[in-house]
Amino acid sequence: MTVSCRDTLLTLLGDVLPTMPLLLLATEEDAADEEEDGSLSVPEGLFSRETGEVAEVEAPSAADRREFFSQVSQVACEPVAEEDRGDEEEVLEAAPAEDTRELTERESKRLRKKEEHIQRELRIYLRYVLEVHGLVGKF
Repeated sequence: MTVSCRDTLLTLLGDVLPTMPLLLLATEEDAADEEEDGSLSVPEGLFSRETGEVAEVEAPSAADRREFFSQVSQVACEPVAEEDRGDEEEVLEAAPAEDTRELTERESKRLRKKEEHIQRELRIYLRYVLEVHGLVGKF
């Protein structure tokens, strides 16, 4: 692990609330403090074996891998039942249209004024953006 990666990990772990459940999965080839390429491993004492924070997993043997993947491949090779294929598309019913009512003259006028006001604000903003971009010159 590089120094910057380790420092980033420590910073992010420091920001995590102590009561927040967290699962951190990591692998390590060698438990040495310094790797061959000069990078550092995770600092000692960050995770404790005594409290169960570190779990060691042995590499499975060839027989174990063969047994596991033979079960997986047997399930994968079984033909899919007709009802499980999912080829048929579900036909959805048309949603009922919402009841809309006619706007009164007063409501219609207020809506028109509101739309005009919004358009005016957008024109002012567009004018400002174009002016700023024109001054900057790199656009």
